[in-house]
Amino acid sequence: MYILPYMLPVLLTVSAASIARSTMEQADDIMVYRDGPTADESAGIGVELESPFFKFVYPGCSMDDTNAAKKAVVDKCQGTNWLLTADTGVDPGKLNAEFIFDGQKIKVGTGELVTAGKAAADDLVKWYPWQKPQTEVQITNNKCNLWKITSPTSKDEPETVLWDPQVTALMSLEALIDYSILVTKPYFTPVKEIKPAVLSDDVLVFCSLVLLHVKSLDGKLLKPDESPKLRMPFMPRNDFVTLYNQVELKLKGIPLLPLFEKLACYKVSAGKLALDKNFCTGTAKAPVPNNVFAGLTFKNTASKSPDATLTVKAWIEGITAKKDLLTAFDKIIDSSIGGAWIQDREDVPGDSQCAFIRIPRP
Repeated sequence: MYILPYMLPVLLTVSAASIARSTMEQADDIMVYRDGPTADESAGIGVELESPFFKFVYPGCSMDDTNAAKKAVVDKCQGTNWLLTADTGVDPGKLNAEFIFDGQKIKVGTGELVTAGKAAADDLVKWYPWQKPQTEVQITNNKCNLWKITSPTSKDEPETVLWDPQVTALMSLEALIDYSILVTKPYFTPVKEIKPAVLSDDVLVFCSLVLLHVKSLDGKLLKPDESPKLRMPFMPRNDFVTLYNQVELKLKGIPLLPLFEKLACYKVSAGKLALDKNFCTGTAKAPVPNNVFAGLTFKNTASKSPDATLTVKAWIEGITAKKDLLTAFDKIIDSSIGGAWIQDREDVPGDSQCAFIRIPRP
């Protein structure tokens, strides 16, 4: 976490990125945000700063009305290329503060992000709303106004509040190999259809992203309105079909579900590759999938939409059929995965294979 004034070096050093916040529409009782890359396809740069210590509460506010506050401006706090907004969690009547820097307008190399970051920090220091205990603020167009600030307290100066940065960056799949990738070449021991020579970094990263999402469900059901993104160290903003298209030829078109059932047979234990008995029987050298993997389910009990229940089998087979059902599942919550970024790209000199990836910490 960072103190807001000290975020300026981060804003100076983050790489090509884009995050957009524009109009919204009502669908299935939630707000769907029309996010997207820059209009001229030049490299944008966008940042979100979330603070778990800057909190708003409204006892009795419904989950629907709480979710409707997501990305809405707090007390008219906004300026050129930045907004102070509300961010939702899993509890009704509770919100956190979040700064958003508009990546549709801020371009890489212009210095506009640093300018916006300084303006936002200066505004917060000047505003200092919790200096008076139990201060109430208005969330734009929200039915539960007014919201009470419960944290920080009057003893906390604005300069000391901690913020978590998130950057939505254009990165090649290969670049993510340094982010604690799960799948390594030994995972492919039982996969006879693929030769070790084709297991390049982008293939390992794609397989890791899929496996990370699935194994996050093992023994841990999703909470109501919990996005799978909350369990990831990073997440793709393009859908998984776009990512799969980048490695499909290397995987030689083999069926993805049997492939991932075999990859799921492994885990790292005490620094060594071992058989994951939750998903396979046999031995590490000759694992046998037990069909548990395919039956795991993404389920949002807060929604009655038919897209709110998704088996791993349906998701992975859908990727092969060029349809990412996890994007549809996440759209019910906040469209963080896929959304309007499904096949969009921006131009980054020297790199033609970039995907939109959100990194929680730069």
